[in-house]
Amino acid sequence: MYPRPQDLPLLRATLETLPELRVVLNHTGFTQRGIGCDEHGRPRIRSKVPQPELQEVLELSRFPEVAVMVSGQYAFSRQAYPYLDIAPITQQVAERFGVERLVWASDFPWIIDKPGYRACLDLLDHQLPGLSTAERGAVLGGNVRRILDWSDA
Repeated sequence: MYPRPQDLPLLRATLETLPELRVVLNHTGFTQRGIGCDEHGRPRIRSKVPQPELQEVLELSRFPEVAVMVSGQYAFSRQAYPYLDIAPITQQVAERFGVERLVWASDFPWIIDKPGYRACLDLLDHQLPGLSTAERGAVLGGNVRRILDWSDA
C-alpha cells in the first residue's frame, strides 16, 4: 500500500477492525504527495524529509501484520546516493517494526542506470548498517517469502 496522508486514519481504523489483515507499506512508509519527475525521468516526490506523517506511520507498527517495504529512497531523498538523509527514517522504521517486518524492493525499472541495481542492493548496508548476515538475508528476500507464505515449490 502506498497511501496518501489522508488515507492513514482509514488504514488505522481498518486495521483496528481487521487486525489480521496483512499490509505492506511501500517506500519505507512515506506517503503519496507531489509526484513529479527528476532529470532522469524517474518519479520524484516533492515532500519534506521526514514527512509530517512519520509518527502516524510508525504507530502502525502496533499491528503485527503490517510490514514495510524498504524502497523509494531515490525518489524522496534530497541527497545523492546513498541517500543518507533517508537513513534515520529507515532506522526508525526498522526499530519500530522490527527487521523481521522489513522487505527490500529494487525500485526497478527506475534504478537501472542511476544508481544501478547493485547500488540499490548495497543501499541496505548504508541505510541499516550493522545488520547481521541473517538479518540482511531476511530483508532481501526471506521476510517477503514468510509474509506472503511463499513455499519453496
